[in-house]
Amino acid sequence: MIEFSCPKCSQSMASPDSLVGEAELCPKCNLSVTVPMPAAAVVASAPVTAASAAPAPVVQVHMPMAQVVTAPPLAVVNTDHAEDSLYKASPAMFRNDPIRFLFLVLLSPLFGLTLLLMLLWWLSCKATRFSITPTRSVLTRGILSKHTNEVRHVDVRNIVVNQGFFQRLFGVGSLSIATASQAGVEIKISGIRSPKRAAELIRQHQSS
Repeated sequence: MIEFSCPKCSQSMASPDSLVGEAELCPKCNLSVTVPMPAAAVVASAPVTAASAAPAPVVQVHMPMAQVVTAPPLAVVNTDHAEDSLYKASPAMFRNDPIRFLFLVLLSPLFGLTLLLMLLWWLSCKATRFSITPTRSVLTRGILSKHTNEVRHVDVRNIVVNQGFFQRLFGVGSLSIATASQAGVEIKISGIRSPKRAAELIRQHQSS
């Protein structure tokens, strides 16, 4: 049963659930009253306001982008030029052995083998390099394959400079360097320019 009151005279009324929405006469004032829905069917809810109906604001969170740090390229150190060279030289051909040089030149029109011998001699001179740095003396031989011999100035025990007649005339000579750790000569090269100056440079840097 649905219990309700007349809106005019406040007479209590009751009607079965099947008459919801139908008109009933008030027994007191004969007013036609529509049977309301049962109270259990009315869902009490808060009034919907514009503020509540509006969608919730979207909060945008800006995450900082990861910064990619590029490492600088590794410096490649060339050991051949790690130190400043105080002296560089390769054996000379004519100034070191003028008689042999002239002999091969005179025979070159007659024998093709002499041209090959001069070429091999020239390659041997170019493939031999001697240098002096503030700390060491370096002798390098070879073109395709290389052999390097280094002697520290502090280990040098003896320096020998040899110059023949023609070598003194043309300002070249041979240089030999020996150390205390070896019985023989560590470095020996012939035909380099100013061999005395090379020996003086080694002696000047023996204590440094």
